[in-house]
Order: sequence, then structure tokens, then C-alpha cells
Amino acid sequence: MKQFSWVAWNKLTKSKRDGGLGFRDIEAFNDALLAKLSWRILMNPQCLLAKILLGKYCKHKTFLEVGGKQTASHGWQSILIGRDLLKTNLGKAIGNGEDTNIWRDPWLSLDKPLAPIGPAHQDTEKQTVSELWNSEAKRWNKEKIRGLIPHWESEILLIKPSCLQSKHRHIWLSNPSGEYTTKSGYQQAITLQNQQQNNLVNTSINWNDDVWNSKTSPKLKMFLWRLTNGALTLGENLLGRGIHSNAACFRCGELETKEHLLFHCEFAKQAWKMVPVTTTVDQLETQSFAISLKEARTWICLPPTGLTKVSIFAWVCWGLWLARNHKLFGDRTFSPLDTVTKTCADAREWNAAQAQETKEKKQKPPHGTRQRTNHTTKVFVDAAWRSDLQTAGLGWVFMKNEDSEIVREQRAEACVRSPLAAEALAIREALLYAKAHDLNRLCLKSDSQTLIRAILNRDQVAEIYGILQDIHQLASTFTSISFLFTPRSTNLVADSLAKFALSLFVSDAT
Repeated sequence: MKQFSWVAWNKLTKSKRDGGLGFRDIEAFNDALLAKLSWRILMNPQCLLAKILLGKYCKHKTFLEVGGKQTASHGWQSILIGRDLLKTNLGKAIGNGEDTNIWRDPWLSLDKPLAPIGPAHQDTEKQTVSELWNSEAKRWNKEKIRGLIPHWESEILLIKPSCLQSKHRHIWLSNPSGEYTTKSGYQQAITLQNQQQNNLVNTSINWNDDVWNSKTSPKLKMFLWRLTNGALTLGENLLGRGIHSNAACFRCGELETKEHLLFHCEFAKQAWKMVPVTTTVDQLETQSFAISLKEARTWICLPPTGLTKVSIFAWVCWGLWLARNHKLFGDRTFSPLDTVTKTCADAREWNAAQAQETKEKKQKPPHGTRQRTNHTTKVFVDAAWRSDLQTAGLGWVFMKNEDSEIVREQRAEACVRSPLAAEALAIREALLYAKAHDLNRLCLKSDSQTLIRAILNRDQVAEIYGILQDIHQLASTFTSISFLFTPRSTNLVADSLAKFALSLFVSDAT
């Protein structure tokens, strides 16, 4: 008999959470790898390869605008395929805004490529974002925004550009850091492919919770997946492929479906009645397999069995499948009691073989201490943020030593999109204050571990790109500076200042 595939390849390439097995779609993965090369050319146009290619093919248009030519090399055409994938989710992080066109560049959102909808007036079609920014007041010019693109005012005010004339940066919107990765590029390619083919995901099953994260062996998880996707030699599945022999249940003669084999057959009914669970299983006769699989997550095995942490549903289904195969192919007969007894024994054996989960707490890494001279000024920085108002309070305290406070400051900031942005604004304001008052030796402490790590590792974070660039630029001007994480319990003064500034701003606004 000619071999055939039980499950289509396009279903196997879906992620496990969507009902597939996570195999890579070769074409989409190749496009994602090509986009990695295109990203390097876009981000580093001064490298030798980029100079050669851009000089040859991009004489009159930019890399993002140039079209493909039939006379171009196969390598360049491949790079353009990756470039086209990049353009589907490419945005811009605003620095000083001088190189970002208001109407053509996608600069308004961190979620999707978004630019103001035109048509633009002839006098404004070449205007840049910098013309909407008041560099002296370090604020957006609301009058210009309302006169030019009033519908986008709220989105624009949430953007915090660089105050120190940093350049813009292209960002990959599928990654919070803004960096392109092959993994995120592949996910974008698959999303576009599904949209074009109008592929629908089976939402009747939560694949992660119902199958892949169930407390059972990997073999049984794979069995549940095959059972759900019609990849077992059941009579119903054989009929669907034109094979008309052995389609009936060998015990009762009815059509062999997965529901019949596991729930409706008299043999299965007797077996389920012997399963030691606290929940009645009578409703299995009227439910589909998908519903039963979902409800089985709430089942609890009776304590004497020693299976309180095991998904007994999967084991019983596996036992019924084995009993069917032993009879059909080996002429070995097992009673319902034998089947359930063997199933519980196998489940207990597997459970005992699993490594016990250790609850040892990971030791926290040291906060990182550095040798500081007596002339070093400590700066404690914190921020408070309200999600409903998208408003933040900023607070910072300068101290000469543990007991000698130099100055404390606070201020409020409107239109802040996240707590991370609020913490970054607080650090930038503290550094600007220190620079203005000639405090050149700093040890800055914040209770935002994510932000401190991003500063020390020079990680890119798309939503605070302009602020991070200012922090790095300011830090380079100090004689000595260190950034340390400190727990909230040691940062109470700055925390109270930030909360007080926020409360004052909210009360004034209301």
C-alpha cells in the first residue's frame, strides 16, 4: 500500500500553541534569514558590503525605497526579499527628529508601522518631526501638532525624543528591544502567510494547557496530539482516506471514532467507571473529545492511588488505545479492570521517576559595589506612574554620605506610556540636574533593575530609545559615574518624592 501523510505539512509547521509541532516552514525561515542580512545593511551602511551594494543598486533611491531589477544579481534580489519582510513591521525611534519625515516614515507607534494619513499639503510634505519639537523648552509644540496632524496628538505626546540631538534609529516592532531577530522575523513571515492563505486556528483546544503542559509523559502528549488531529489508524480516519476495510469497532460493530473508542463503547464505559477520580465521568458519553480533554484538567485522583499530580485522563485514553491494539493485532484480551489497573500502575511508575521539584531559592546576584572616593555623590532616583492617566511623578535625592543630604527634587511629567519610561525620565532629569550644578562624581541608584541592566549593557529598548541615548551621552561627560540597582526598601525617600509629585499633579488636574 502506498504510504501517505496523516497530517499536512502546513499544519505541522504551525507552532505548538496553534496545534502544530513547530517545524520550520522552509520558505518563511529562509526569508527571515535574508531579512537578517537586510537588517545589517540597513543598520550599518558604512560596512564594506553595504557600501558596495548600496553604491551599485541605490544610487537614486534609499535602500528601503529601491525596487528590484531583473538584471540585478541573485544575491541582491534575495536581499530585497528580506528587505520587504522588514518593511512589513519596521518603525522609527525618534532621536532629534531631523531625519524623520512626518508623512512618509512610520514613527507614530511601537506596535505597528504607522504614519499620518495624507495627503500632505505641498508646503508640508517635506517637513520633519524636528519641526514639531520645541528644542528650547524640550517639549512638543502642541500648536503646530494641532494645526498639522491634530488626530495624532495623543500618540505624539507619548513619544519622548532625545533632548541632546541624538540620531533616529530604525526599530523592528516585533521585538521590544527594537532589534531584528530571526525568530521574530520568522513569526512575522508566518503571520503574513496565514493572512494570505486565511488559515484558521482551532480554538476549541488550548494546546498549551490541555496537551503540552499536561502532567503526563511526552509520549502521551504526542498521542493526544495525534488523536486530536486524526493521525491514528481509527476506522473513521481510514474511511476519510478511502480505505474501507476495518472501519468498524471490533467489539460492537459501530463506526470506530475517537469518541466511540474512548467513551461510547461498552468496554470504555466500564473502564471509566473504575477510574479513581472524585469527578463523575458519566458525561463523557455525550461530550466531544475536545471538551472532555479540557474538563479533565480539573479532575482529582483519589489519594490512595498516589496519582494526585498526574493527568489521569491521558493515561486512561492511552490504556484504552493499547487494549484495542493488543486485541486487534496480537489477539490478547484485557478486561476493563485489567486495563485500568495497568494504566494506574504505569502512571504511578512514571510519576515516581520524575525528579522532585526543588524549591531552592536562587541567590540574588550582588548589587554590584564599586570603590568610591569620599568625593562621590550618591543619587537615589525613583518614579511613580498611573496607568489610567499616563502620568508620572519623578523624584531624586543627592547625598554626600548616608546621613548628609545635599538636595532633593521632584517634578511631574504628563504623557508617559509606561513605568519603565517614567524611571528612565527620572534618571535623565537627575543627570541633567547634576550636570547643571557641577556634580561630576556620581553613584546613581535606582530600584528599576530592568532599566539599570539596559544602561549597563547598553541594551536598546524601543520605547525609551531617545531617553537612553541622552543618559549615555550625559554619563560620558562625568568624571566618574556608576549605575547600581538598589531595593525599594533603601530608596524610600526618592519613592515618596515621586509619589508626592504625582499626587500634586493629579489633584491640580482634577
